[in-house]
Amino acid sequence: MLRGNRGKIHSHLIKAIRILEDAGDTHSVLYGSALFRLGKVELAKGREKKSIEYLNKAIGSLEEELDPTHPVALSAHQFLLQAYEKVGMKEEADKHCRHIASVDPETGEGESVAIYRTMMQYPASAMFAGQEGWVVVNFTIDDHGNVKDAEVIDGKRQKTSTKSALEALEQWRFRPGYVTENLLSEQTKEFAWYTNWQINAP
Repeated sequence: MLRGNRGKIHSHLIKAIRILEDAGDTHSVLYGSALFRLGKVELAKGREKKSIEYLNKAIGSLEEELDPTHPVALSAHQFLLQAYEKVGMKEEADKHCRHIASVDPETGEGESVAIYRTMMQYPASAMFAGQEGWVVVNFTIDDHGNVKDAEVIDGKRQKTSTKSALEALEQWRFRPGYVTENLLSEQTKEFAWYTNWQINAP
């Protein structure tokens, strides 16, 4: 059902974009929004290269008409960051991570916030045995939003979950912390990671 819906949405978006292009309406919020949604669908389908193509075009169109802090424009950068991460283009992902950090829609200041996540793969043997546990991970976020120096500082069943937690966390990307347009070079955070795959920030 979900795949079928995606197919219909994809088809409708392609048609809408072609109609707008035929009408010469390629510098509007409507056109940019259609490209943005198509880029999201392509990303969900695992077609990252197509997603990157559409999301880049969406950003170009949206930022001609909208303030850079507009939620749709920022979301386009966030999904494009995810697409670049999935194809291993770290430098391109860095650019969009720093862009997101540089424009805050509320106060101009902020702490690091996770904008790209991968799930912790809890060991199958522990899951089948019904074992539960948790780990507390301390780590540093650099000015590109990458995780550095991650270490488990506390937990239950650490031997079972430490490796999985660290492997997942090292792939996360954060909006770097910043204060009034100045990016912080580093910021240290601590997360409690539970085996039900939910994250709680103390």
